[in-house]
Amino acid sequence: MRRSLFDAVFCALLLVATVLVVSGPGLAHINGVDVDTQVSADGTVKVESATALVEGYLVVHRDNGGSPGEAIGHVPIAEGDAFRQGIEIPVDEHIWAEWGNNRTVWIALHREAGAEGFDPATDPIHRGFTGLIQKRIRLGKGDRPASIMAETPAPQQTNGTVVVRRVAMPADGAVVLRPTTTNGTGSVAGTRSLRAGVHRNVTVEVRDETFATHGRIVDFAAQVYVGGATPAASGVEPVRVANETVRTTFRVNRTGSLNVSINQTITAAPSVRDPAVVTPTPTTTQSNNTISTRAPNRSGSTLSATVTSTTTGPGFGVVITLLALCLSCAVYRLTR
Repeated sequence: MRRSLFDAVFCALLLVATVLVVSGPGLAHINGVDVDTQVSADGTVKVESATALVEGYLVVHRDNGGSPGEAIGHVPIAEGDAFRQGIEIPVDEHIWAEWGNNRTVWIALHREAGAEGFDPATDPIHRGFTGLIQKRIRLGKGDRPASIMAETPAPQQTNGTVVVRRVAMPADGAVVLRPTTTNGTGSVAGTRSLRAGVHRNVTVEVRDETFATHGRIVDFAAQVYVGGATPAASGVEPVRVANETVRTTFRVNRTGSLNVSINQTITAAPSVRDPAVVTPTPTTTQSNNTISTRAPNRSGSTLSATVTSTTTGPGFGVVITLLALCLSCAVYRLTR
C-alpha cells in the first residue's frame, strides 16, 4: 500500500514536471512582452523586451473595443529568443500615413500554428500562465519620437547610480525617476538633463533617502520630461500620449550601506540585440506645448506631437523544484 501511494505521488510529480518542461512557454510564464506608451515619427513601435520560447510573431493590432483587433504590423520571432531587447515593429505604411495623433494599439505574441508566414486567422495569440500574452499601449504620431527603456533581465545592482538603457527625447528636457509607489506624483528620486535626440546608457544618480525610505529593492518609474530638468518648475511637463505618460518601469537592488555617498557608478546590464542608435541633432522649436521639428518620414511630410502635463519576467523556479523532487524520489526508490 505504501509503495503504491509512493508510486502514485512520484508519477504525478514527474507528469507535472514534464508538462511544464514541454509546455513551459505557456504554463511556466516564460513567454512575455514589455512595451510602453510612446510617440513614433515613422510608424515604428519600439518594444522594450520580449521573451519567446515558441516560434511566432510580435504583432501590432488596432484596438477593437478593449481587445486586439486588426493586425497592422508584425515581425517574426524565432523559437528560443529569450529576452530580446529593442525590437522594432513597423506599422503598415498606408495605415501609418492616415494615422491620427493618438491611437490605442495592442502588442501581442502570436505562435506559428499554420502554414509558413503570419496569418492572424491561423496563428493565434499565445497564452501564457496568466492569460494571453498581449499589452495595450497608446501610440502617438509626431515629428520626433518619444520613448524610454530601462528594463534588464535581472534587477540592476547599484550603489547609487542607475542606468536607463535608451531614451528618445522629442525636445530638450530630462529623464525623471520616481519610486513606482508614488504613482508618478511623489518625490523625485533623480533627474538627468538631456538634449533632443536619442541617447543610450544614460546614468542617473539616485538620492540616498529614496532607498532609506523605500527599502533596498525599489521599483522605479522613469519618465520623459520636456522643458527642463526640474519637474516642479513652470513649463516643465511630462510627455503624454492622450492621458498616458511616456514612461517605463524597472527594478533596482541597492548594494552596500544605504547611507554611503551616491557619487559612484555601476556597470549596466548589457543590451541584447539592441540596434545601434545615432543621436540626431535637429533644429527643434517649442511653443504652446507643441513640439515641431522638421524631420523626414515615410510620407515626406512634417508631423507634430502635442505635449501636455502627466510588466512579466521569465522564471524556471517551479520546473527546477519539481524536477528536483522527482530526482529525490527516484534516488530514494533506488536506495530502497
